[in-house]
Amino acid sequence: MPILMDMGLTKKFQRLIAVYLICLGIWVLGATSAIAAPIQVTELRELIQTAEDQANQGQIDQMIANFREDAQITIYSLESDPLVMDRASYYRNLASVFRAYRHYRNRMVIDRIKIIDPDHALIQGTTYEQINDRDRPINGISNWQAQVSRTNGKLQFTQVDAHLARAQLTN
Repeated sequence: MPILMDMGLTKKFQRLIAVYLICLGIWVLGATSAIAAPIQVTELRELIQTAEDQANQGQIDQMIANFREDAQITIYSLESDPLVMDRASYYRNLASVFRAYRHYRNRMVIDRIKIIDPDHALIQGTTYEQINDRDRPINGISNWQAQVSRTNGKLQFTQVDAHLARAQLTN
């Protein structure tokens, strides 16, 4: 207030300015804390549920939107070398695979969540898949680990490593 007094302002106007500055400070603190709110476990669970639902509905464009532009996806299998893909390659891979499937259902189960810092988390889980690929029924299980970050307020996958544990023809 001493600065306001030196400016030759009336006491009523000084008080009005002081209240305004206090309210502005409270608003700025509130806005800053809302922006800096840490990732919540419920948000991560919702992201995984959304990914599961989108895969089950064959919504490839929506699935890819869950990945940051610079995301890396790696699929490991004992039968082949690791398949390392960027977001665009992963899109092409999904489009090709989903065209071949007559039926696809998956269930993603979260095994562990670790929040690394307010904007980054690690999720580990298992996906159980039931696929009908060109009239060949296949059951698959893969273990995965996903790194997630909040960018511009949106949670997105930045890296996914999936280890195909078993794919078995059911005939």
